[in-house]
Amino acid sequence: MSCIRVSFTAQKAEKGLEGVPIMRFGLDLLHAHYNLVSNPGQRHIFTLKDHVFRLEGRAEHRLIMVDDWLLQLSLALCLRDADATELICRCEESWLEYPDALDFALLNFVRNIFVQDADQTVLLREVMEKSGPEHVDEFRAPYVNMLFLPYLDVWVALLLNDEAHYKRSIHTAIELHYKFYNDPLEGAVTWTGDVALLISAVASLAYDKHGWQVPDTPYLPKWLIYKEFENA
Repeated sequence: MSCIRVSFTAQKAEKGLEGVPIMRFGLDLLHAHYNLVSNPGQRHIFTLKDHVFRLEGRAEHRLIMVDDWLLQLSLALCLRDADATELICRCEESWLEYPDALDFALLNFVRNIFVQDADQTVLLREVMEKSGPEHVDEFRAPYVNMLFLPYLDVWVALLLNDEAHYKRSIHTAIELHYKFYNDPLEGAVTWTGDVALLISAVASLAYDKHGWQVPDTPYLPKWLIYKEFENA
């Protein structure tokens, strides 16, 4: 599928309220997309930007990279869209494009937080096993070690309701996020200054559930995490 990518620079994060309508429109597109691909053969009617669309769901449009799936889910979580979250979590292993063992493990661990149809501890163990050097090639290792695993540790802290663990893990995750994007390894593809949207999504849930605060950093937009966008 032609993925909906979400990124905006840390330098512009404080002005991000201006972009909320665009982010919400992105969620409208995701609503339409996941309704279509999860109901192949069914006819759907959507209204987007005052335009009416009549489309039939097609299973072949399901394919998505796990990285993009995580971004889409994070957008829904940051904007507190429960319906979009449910739709996005309909994604299954067979929908992943060019998957490897770690992709399956990442999808299953994060998805299960919301669908809860498996043992979360077992799924975490699977992620840790599949993130080892025997499963992750040299090119992908920096992404895994500096972005995905720190992100998952923030999830673990929230799932354990452990605020001390949360503070440590989110600090470490942001440090590694900064290092990855500002001092990348040779050959790594990066976009300098990207907001840590995946971490922001977990931080949004932590704020809603416990009122836990985030450190002052442009990589974690407080206007998004603390729901200052609600009237935008």
